[in-house]
Formats: sequence, C-alpha cells, structure tokens
Amino acid sequence: MSIKIHMLPALSGDCFLIDINQKRIIIDGGYSSTYKTTLKHILHKSCFEPIIELVVVTHIDRDHIEGVIELLKDDISVKQIWFNTYRQLPKKTVSHDLTHEEIEILRGYKIHHNELNGQKEISAAQGMALSHYIEIKGISLNSTTEGSAICLENIQQFWLSSDIKVILLSPKIEQLSNLAYEWLLELRRKKWTFEFTNDKQFDAAMEAFLLSNVKDYDVTNSAISNRSYLSITELAKEIATPDKSITNASSISFILEYKGKRLLFLGDVPEDQILDAIEDLQYEHFDVIKVAHHGSLKNANSLFDRIDGEYFLISTNGSNHEHPHKATIAKIISRPTNLTRKIVFNYPHDAYKHYNDTQLMETYNYSIVLTTNAEPIILTTWDSEEA
Repeated sequence: MSIKIHMLPALSGDCFLIDINQKRIIIDGGYSSTYKTTLKHILHKSCFEPIIELVVVTHIDRDHIEGVIELLKDDISVKQIWFNTYRQLPKKTVSHDLTHEEIEILRGYKIHHNELNGQKEISAAQGMALSHYIEIKGISLNSTTEGSAICLENIQQFWLSSDIKVILLSPKIEQLSNLAYEWLLELRRKKWTFEFTNDKQFDAAMEAFLLSNVKDYDVTNSAISNRSYLSITELAKEIATPDKSITNASSISFILEYKGKRLLFLGDVPEDQILDAIEDLQYEHFDVIKVAHHGSLKNANSLFDRIDGEYFLISTNGSNHEHPHKATIAKIISRPTNLTRKIVFNYPHDAYKHYNDTQLMETYNYSIVLTTNAEPIILTTWDSEEA
C-alpha cells in the first residue's frame, strides 16, 4: 500500500490532501481559489468515488477555512469534520434567548472572503461561516469526541481505520478557553454586556471576528535577519519572539501513523505546545513534517533541535510576514544527519531560490522539491513497510 500527500498551491495558506489505501483526509482548505482551481479537480478526476473520511480544520483563519467552505458547497461526501467552533469552546452560557437587538449586533459581524482577484466583505448572517455549512450539510462534527471539542483532554488517539492511527498533539482546553475569552473581551470592548448563550448566531459572529482581527504576531523582530548573505550557521542561530497568537495556539496538530510511517501535521501551532507533546511521546523522527505556520521562525526557534524527518513540507507563496524564514530552513538542514532531507515548497519564493543551490545541497545533504499545478500534485509516494 502507499501514501500520497498532495500539498496544494494555497497562496499564503495550507491545504493538504492525503490518500491512504483509498481513504482520503483533507487538512485545511486554503483560500476559496485553492478549492476552485486545484482541489476540486483532483477530487472529481479520481479513479474512485470522492468520499472524504476526515476533514481537519486546524483553526479559525481565512487561509485555512475558505477552501473548506467551497468543498462543502460541492457534491462531495464528507464523513466527519474536526473543527472547534464557538459551541465547542469551554465557556459559561445562560439559557435565555437573545433579544432582537443582540441578534442584530451579532449579524453585524463581517467575514472577509478572499478571492484570487481581491477581497469582499460578506455579512456573517448571510451564512458564509464554516459552522453554518457544516450544519446545513448535516456533516458529523467532531463525532470522534461525540461532538465536544477536539482537544487532549477529550481524546489522545483514535483509529480512523484498522490501520490508520491518529495521535492528537494539540490543543489543550487551556488554549480553547483563551479563544473563548478573547471573544468575550471583544463583546465587552464594544460595551455589549449580553452573555454567551447556545444561539447559533454566536458561531458565525465569532468566526467573523477571528477572521477579521488576526493580530500580526508573525512579523519577524527587526533584530532578526532574513538576509541572504548570512551563512547557514549564522542563520541557524537566529531566535525570534515565540508566536503568541491565540488562534494559532488553538490549532489542531496531530500525527498520522500507517504501517510504520509517521506523518506530523503542525497547523500553525506554537512550538512550545509541540515540544511538550513530543516529549511525552518520546518521538524524534518522522517520515514527513508539515512545518508549522508556513515556516515562521517564531514557531521554530528550537523545535528542529528536537525532531527530524525525511520530508519537510512548507506551504506558502511567500507573500506574508517573511514566510518562510530562511533561518527556519537553516535550522532544519544544519542538524547532522545521514539522511538526505527533502525540503518541499509549493511556490518558487525567495527562500526556495536561496536554498535551491547545488553547493549548499551538497554541503548540508538535502534536496529541494518544487511542486507545480500539474494534476495530481504528489509530493511523495512510497510503499509502506509493515509495522
């Protein structure tokens, strides 16, 4: 049997399609254009029925969820979605109904809906929230945890099939509580005093708030250099202020295991959460590592001193926040190894051009893989060994 990993061109976002023994897993959906121009065609041209076993939406960020909304609009069967919506967040609720005024306040939140040629605002009340589409399509939400939050307190691992194992690494209840608190603070900042209820209006409004108010935690410190003339050794020593984004901290990250192969998908999660989880599991080597947060240095100060792998997937077109940072890649390739590491990019950005250097590749024993828009976009295929 084989594993196929498709890292789709998702602009500055993430979208992965995993084929394992005719079972399909989608991890994030990128932007709307990701589905329309690439993922849709891969699914519909498949030699078998386009049924998705599991869609994982790692966290609420437009470069991860817009393509999933487009997927749910299509006639494709999805068995289960992992997504922590407002209703899964730990919070205190009251049982009374919202007033007409409170409903109108929540309807006033706007979702910024990205397209290839610009951006438009759509009222959350118009049903553009991912939680809305999950509901109207009748798709099972977090059925692995009986509808509750996907977090370590509720599940550590489960079997997607008899031979596909999923090991959860993050988030914890603490990170989801922080997300709920941020939403409560937003209401208080606007001088709105109404309490949380279980009204569905909260789902769309909270998504709109989080999508429209992403704090710019990712711009590298001015003291941290991304300049090309620095040596690999100098770059590998660079340190940035750790990622403090509340939404990134809520990311669902996990390991997929299949017949002895181990794939690590990190979403945008800060590295301290992963270091804690990996320490508990005592894992060091992975066949595939999806590098967190599009190669941001703030998510990779010391992570690659602790873990290593054969394939490193870095998904971004390089348009946001100096992603991927050259120092992140330097940390990956500078660690001594007998492996020929493969650094996989889906766009020819500055970091790709910098590291696509024959002398560097020979010195540090790595290779560069650049995917294209060809169908299917396959990063790697191998025959899995028996566990």
